[in-house]
Amino acid sequence: MNKAHEIDSPDKITVSAGPEAGVASPTAISTAACKVNEHCVGDHWTVGDVKLLARLIAIIAMGQAKHAARIIADLQPAVPALTIDVLRSDAKQRLTVTGDTSEQQDAHRWHRDGLIFEAISWIAARQDAAANVLMRDPHISATTQGLDGLIIELDEKGETVVRATILEDKCSNDPRRKFRDEVLPAFRNYHAGRRASELVAATSSLLDGRIGSVAQIA
Repeated sequence: MNKAHEIDSPDKITVSAGPEAGVASPTAISTAACKVNEHCVGDHWTVGDVKLLARLIAIIAMGQAKHAARIIADLQPAVPALTIDVLRSDAKQRLTVTGDTSEQQDAHRWHRDGLIFEAISWIAARQDAAANVLMRDPHISATTQGLDGLIIELDEKGETVVRATILEDKCSNDPRRKFRDEVLPAFRNYHAGRRASELVAATSSLLDGRIGSVAQIA
C-alpha cells in the first residue's frame, strides 16, 4: 500500500476558485486491474494530475464528498460548492501535521496520510462507478470509527442490491503485517456476521429513498 503524498503546508491544499481551477477527469487518477495470484486480484493506481487530485481531496476534507462525486461524474471544475473561510480553515487543519514532539508529529502524519489515502481510494472507485452504484462518503476525521468504505451496486431497475463491496483502507510502511493482522481478521468478522448490524445500518443509509422495501436489501 502506498503512503499518501505529503501535504504539510496549508498553502498546498488551497482550492482555487478561479478560471485556473482544474476539471475533474479520469486523468486525476487512473486504475488498471492486476493479478496478484489465483486467490487475489488488485488495482494498480497511477496519478495523472496531482494538482487536480489534491483539489478533490481538499473538497472532500471540506465535507463536500457528494459535490466531489458530481465533479468526477460530470467533469465539472474542481472547486468546492461552499467556500466559507471556516470550511477552508477546518480542511487545512485536518490536512496539516501537528504535534509538539517528533513522536506526536509522526503519529499525526500517519493519521493524516490515512485520511488522504482513504480519499484517494474513494476517488478511484468513484471514477469507475456506474450510475447504479452507491458509495459511502469517505471519513474526514482520523478518529471516526466504523467502515472505511462501502459500495452498493443495484440492478438495472434500481430495485434490488446485487453486490456489496466492503473497503478497508490502510496506510502503512509494513503492508504485509497490516493486511495479515488487521485487514484479514476484519473481513473474517464480516463474513462471520459479527458486524452485520453495522453493515445493515450503513447499507440502509445508502439506500434511503432508493429502495422501498427493506426486504429487498437481502
